Order: sequence, then structure tokens, then C-alpha cells
Amino acid sequence: MRENKLLIILEKYMPFKNNTLEMIRHDYENTVDKFRNYKLISKFFRMNKKEEYTLDDGTWNDLDMDSVYAKLDRTYSSPGEEILYSMLRNPLIEEQELMRRDKLIGVFKSNEKLREKLQRIFYNLNF
Repeated sequence: MRENKLLIILEKYMPFKNNTLEMIRHDYENTVDKFRNYKLISKFFRMNKKEEYTLDDGTWNDLDMDSVYAKLDRTYSSPGEEILYSMLRNPLIEEQELMRRDKLIGVFKSNEKLREKLQRIFYNLNF
């Protein structure tokens, strides 16, 4: 499978410290309490074309979506923060796209080793 080839490549070329893995595992299971600069995080969203169903600023604030974002955020890179923010501001409505995203989320939920390897890469790229 492609996932196994990816893991072999990652193990060979990306050595990581154990304390990073412990932190990643802790963050995955808990709410991550970190400073979030929403002005910077929202830049990608604000620079791109808005979708048909985009949450405007008023709705975003009324729903306290910054808190929802903070609860969901497990990103370790600025691009990851920006994409997550954009995904929440532009919710999917097409069933096929929702199913595709759900399947992808399922891969990361069920394949802990793959998820942790990718999280380590993004963590180390950002720091």
C-alpha cells in the first residue's frame, strides 16, 4: 500500500525525538492551549474567493467559531492553521465532498502511525 511506502520513506529520512511524539500524542487527546493570531490565521481565507456558503464575520462571531476552531486545532504549521480556518469558514454542503473528507479523516483516525509521522514532519518544519 502507498501508506506503507510513505512510512518507510519517512522513517528513513526523518529521524525524530521521542519527546516530540509524546507531545503530539498529548495534543491529539487534549485541547491545545496555545496563542492563536486569528488575524494571521484568517489571511488565506480572506485572500481567496469565497464559496457559495461562506460564514460571514457576523455569523462566525455569533457562533463563537474562534472557540470551535481552538477546540479542533491540532495543527503544527501556519499553512495548516490557515487551511483549517478556511475549511470552517467555507463548510462543505455537497454530500460527495463530505463523504470524501470523512473518508480521509477516517484514514488519519484509524492509522495512528501515519498520523503521528505526518504530525512530526509538520511540527519539525515549523520549529
